[in-house]
Amino acid sequence: VRGTYEGYDLVDVEVREDDGLVFNGSVSDALLASPSLRDLSDAAAPLLTTYGAVDDQDSGQAEPFIAVQGFDPALDRGFGPFDPRGRAGDLWGDELNSTLVYLNARAADALDASQGDRLNLLLLNPGSPQPAVASARVAAIVEDSGKGGYGSAATVFFRLDALQVLLNLSGTVSVVRFSAPGDREGGAGSSGPLAESARSVVAGLGLAGARLTVEEVKADSLEQAQQASEGI
Repeated sequence: VRGTYEGYDLVDVEVREDDGLVFNGSVSDALLASPSLRDLSDAAAPLLTTYGAVDDQDSGQAEPFIAVQGFDPALDRGFGPFDPRGRAGDLWGDELNSTLVYLNARAADALDASQGDRLNLLLLNPGSPQPAVASARVAAIVEDSGKGGYGSAATVFFRLDALQVLLNLSGTVSVVRFSAPGDREGGAGSSGPLAESARSVVAGLGLAGARLTVEEVKADSLEQAQQASEGI
């Protein structure tokens, strides 16, 4: 249960492509523009996700498999800020650009990284068999809590538009996330109407939404935890 709350934080509902591939950003735009979804959610934003091998030029440490997320700092504000490690204040991603990224604590510890370190990345491309090569500098290290812990993995955070350019996937996303009304514990209980509304919007998109699935990810994970507990 704790892992569910830490891994999803305020995210309660996700819209993804059936096979985990990317889809056109116009679908995301339609979901975010839906009046019914706006009325039933506290926050909504797209992500572009992939994985990569990362080499820290300054520490000399490399990791072969780290999660990579591209988020929109403006749209993502509803999910709260990042919590910087070792200093006060909040981070929202406004200072990120094509060469500045955040690392969460899991990734920083794996790479023995510090703020300002130079990174080389080999990124798996969800839209092509050809990987992408990138260089970046660590703008800040963020805690594995809130948005920094989404996915419960060592993660590099890019601006969405910067990651789209690096992967030559302009205008595409991997998932649209929604937060149901309530805090991170209460949102799962109110995610049902939100998910049903999202399914109706997706159905109305015709072919553009034919391969999309809507999942109550937090409620489903909590149910699995309950079933596991009963089994024990």
